[in-house]
This record gives sequence, structure tokens and C-alpha cells, in this order.
Amino acid sequence: MKNLFYYISAGSLYTSADKMLKKIEDTLDVFAENKEKIRILWYQDPAFQDLFLKDTEGVLSHYRRLLSDFEARDIGMIETQQEEDFLFWRNMRDEPFQRVGLSPSERRAVEQCAAYYGDPGYYAECFLEAGKPVMIQDPGIITEGKDAGL
Repeated sequence: MKNLFYYISAGSLYTSADKMLKKIEDTLDVFAENKEKIRILWYQDPAFQDLFLKDTEGVLSHYRRLLSDFEARDIGMIETQQEEDFLFWRNMRDEPFQRVGLSPSERRAVEQCAAYYGDPGYYAECFLEAGKPVMIQDPGIITEGKDAGL
């Protein structure tokens, strides 16, 4: 069984919430259908809570339901930043707006996962640099037979 790193950026969810929520639902279905072959490490963007502090359109509520569904299906684990990561970033605060490397949990995730699936960005680049496959999701593509909402 292989581990797959899954990442949704807060920005992509914020800018196209309806499409992204449908895409996440579809992706979770695909993951569940293949749970005998892959385990998912769903890495959480720490900006979600701040970005959706005012959940006026129910985006954060819907997203939290998707997280619960993911856990109920037993298709992987949800990774959030650990205390060691907060210490790492606090020690790096003298380097504003500069990425200085992976935190301890991020480094372990890249080492333990065979591939990356999700939004483009820093984590996708880390997997490329590690020589691992990177698949960028397209919110406009939904499994055949499902409504993409487009």
C-alpha cells in the first residue's frame, strides 16, 4: 500500500468554494474506491481557520463535514501542524516572507508519501524536488456521471 499526500490550499477553496467542495467530495469518493491500494495523508492548511472565521456561506461547515466523512471512511489520516512545527516556524520568524525549508512534520510527510495530489504550490514543488510524482487537481474535472456544477 502506498501513501499519497493530499493538499487543498485555503486560497483555492476561498476563491472557488462551490467547485472546490464538489471536487473534494469527488476526490474522496475516488480515494475510498481505492483504499485497498492507497492511504491518504490529508495535510491541512493552517490558514483555513483564519480565512473562514466568518463562515457566512457555510464553506467551513461543509469543509468540516468532508473531514468527518474522510475520517469515517477510514481512507487515511488528517495531518495538522504539530507543536514541533510551531517551534520550527517561531524560530524562523527572523526570516519574514521567506520559505526556509520544511518543518519536521512536512519533511516526514514528503519522505513517507509516494506521490502528491492537490493544488499547485510549495508542497507540490517539494515532491518534485524529491523526485516523486505530482498530480495537480482540476476543480472543473469531476468523475464521469457526477454533476461538476459548471
